Amino acid sequence: MFGLSFLSPAFLVGALVAALPIALHLLGRRPRLRVPFAPVRLLKRAPAQQTRRRHLRELVLLALRVTAILLLAFAFARPYFARPASPSARATLLVALDRSFSMSAPGQFERARSMARDAITSAAPGTAVGLLAFDDQAELLVKPGGDRTAVLRVLGHLQPGYRATAYATALARAAEALGSGGGRVVVVTDLQRSGWDRRDAPISDRIEVTVRDTGGPASNLAISDLRRGDNGLTALVRNSGTSRRTGRARLSIGGQARAVIPFAVDAWGVQEVTFQGPTPPTGDAAVEIDDEIGYQADNKAYALLDPPEAPTLLAVTGQEDPSRGSFYLQRALEVDNARLFHLETEVAARFSSHATRSTLRNYGAVFLLGTRGLSPAAASALGEYVSGGGGLLVALDDQVEPAALERILGTRLAVSFQTAADSTRAGLLPADGRHPILQTLEADAFASVRFERVARAGLQRDDVVARFGDGSPALVERRHGAGRVLLFGSDLSNRWNDLPLQPAFLPLVHQIGRYLARDRMPIRDFLVSAAPEGVAPQPGIVTMPGSTTRPVDPGRRAPDARRIVLNVDPRESDVSRMTVSQFEQMIARSGPAAHRPPLDDRQADRRQGLWRLAIALAIAALLAEGRLGKTVRA
Repeated sequence: MFGLSFLSPAFLVGALVAALPIALHLLGRRPRLRVPFAPVRLLKRAPAQQTRRRHLRELVLLALRVTAILLLAFAFARPYFARPASPSARATLLVALDRSFSMSAPGQFERARSMARDAITSAAPGTAVGLLAFDDQAELLVKPGGDRTAVLRVLGHLQPGYRATAYATALARAAEALGSGGGRVVVVTDLQRSGWDRRDAPISDRIEVTVRDTGGPASNLAISDLRRGDNGLTALVRNSGTSRRTGRARLSIGGQARAVIPFAVDAWGVQEVTFQGPTPPTGDAAVEIDDEIGYQADNKAYALLDPPEAPTLLAVTGQEDPSRGSFYLQRALEVDNARLFHLETEVAARFSSHATRSTLRNYGAVFLLGTRGLSPAAASALGEYVSGGGGLLVALDDQVEPAALERILGTRLAVSFQTAADSTRAGLLPADGRHPILQTLEADAFASVRFERVARAGLQRDDVVARFGDGSPALVERRHGAGRVLLFGSDLSNRWNDLPLQPAFLPLVHQIGRYLARDRMPIRDFLVSAAPEGVAPQPGIVTMPGSTTRPVDPGRRAPDARRIVLNVDPRESDVSRMTVSQFEQMIARSGPAAHRPPLDDRQADRRQGLWRLAIALAIAALLAEGRLGKTVRA
């Protein structure tokens, strides 16, 4: 059977207005005072039948007015005939099983599987049963249906993973799986407090949430960090518990056991365990502890011993021989044995043939030493690269064209070149010694630099990093979108100054490279939950194939495969728990989202359109009332 429902039942209150014409009608029927008047006796008496007919018309008018008001209230309430919920919608059970690594304590996940199995097997006959597994992601493993054997089979193969807990994600996915029909969700979890990091799990009132508490360990030992220091490798062992714990930490390098150190950690404390001694310059290391009580997934941590991957810098010159414009820059970056950077040099004209935003994103920073031959499209790509978070250094000499610079920066700079005055020739003075570029350099490191020609570009409004001897800006920084631009008021090729010949030129170039490329340095330390696409979400050292989108010349070495480290999220190692009542209080049951009509109801309203019929009938009643009212008044 179909039942009448309303999308906006609050408008039915407007039906009370129908009492107004009824009240007016009753008040109009009060007997009036009769005053005898002699000539009245000479008038012809009206027949009783005509009086009754007039009274009947008044009642019909009253009925039309009341009907019109009721129909308007009915129409605004948006009526529709709702199809009764199917038995499967009324009896749907979805078991949500927590498989985060906080469920990896000895025997804990076995208890969780047993609770989930009991919830499935004890469901009433005819109940559609489904299975959802969650950590910081939620996966619907079996859609609600009638095959409980399939649900139990999948349940038997589940194991805890290495991700953290996110209850809001699990409940949102469960609500999506149940749909507007609602049902029941049984959450099997350890009630870890860190799983609720935000209040954004709105659940419809049609969904009943039941929590099955698996319990959790009273204490947990975890390696929350592993890093390389001056004295060797140091592991941070954290004790999440109320009692003092002891144990042994084992170090292995390249898979070979190296050392074992005992440790003791106070309740809710952290202890540094340092494996002193030299470590290989490359390779990988791992530290492992034993914890017979707590979670097993956080008992091991990994670290790479390789030096950080050197970012690739790009130098663009306007000369036919690219090595001439970038000769000193190349030497400064190649002299360091550690090879902190890789430098690629290209002529502006050749660079224009393949410069796009996607090819530029492979570079940590760009040194623009000339723009002759740079196409407008390449200049625009450079501007997009910087605004997207890239770093750019521009040497303002006669090799840089103002039109190209305008396309890159999105603003016009009135650049002019002048012969340096005596006061300008002497030295380069730091304007902000706290700037990252100058922090490691002596204050007088550039005092002996001699400038023959300089560029003036009206840069006083930008952040001045260094000044010429006369106080005018020499090196300034400006923001362009999310990126940084450094403008140097001279050249880097020993034509207009002798800066490249100074001993401080090498550390200056290195500091500039680090500063400009620091937001684009390759990341190699990841949490399991943030593992790159295609990488299995489990702790360890992973080798990823090198990839690049920029063209590689024949004979040039292909990009090396790079290695990354994945470790578990240390926040999940906390054993702090909540009660079932506290868990339920975190579920948002109020607000517009909870009371918004289900999609099926809104579709039924649009399809049936009963409110339109009610409006039409109300208009017809008002027209009839108007026509009949004229005859009554006549």
